[in-house]
Amino acid sequence: MHLVEGEPIHLSASLEQIARELPEEQFVYCHRSIVVNLECVRSLTTGELVLDDGTHLPVSRRRQVQLRELLTRSDTKM
Repeated sequence: MHLVEGEPIHLSASLEQIARELPEEQFVYCHRSIVVNLECVRSLTTGELVLDDGTHLPVSRRRQVQLRELLTRSDTKM
């Protein structure tokens, strides 16, 4: 698990187990092996998203529409 600040944390739980414990409206899968905090997403393009720290992450085709909708909703709440 990578946090905004500090070193990565190594956990024995599976990503699926961790994702179930996170708030659904804030954390979402962008790829089968990546869960992202929507508050840290700077931009979304076809096939990837960019985090506030400049990190580029892949976005699966299957998750593209869902992510765009969630990000649009979170923008309107601000």
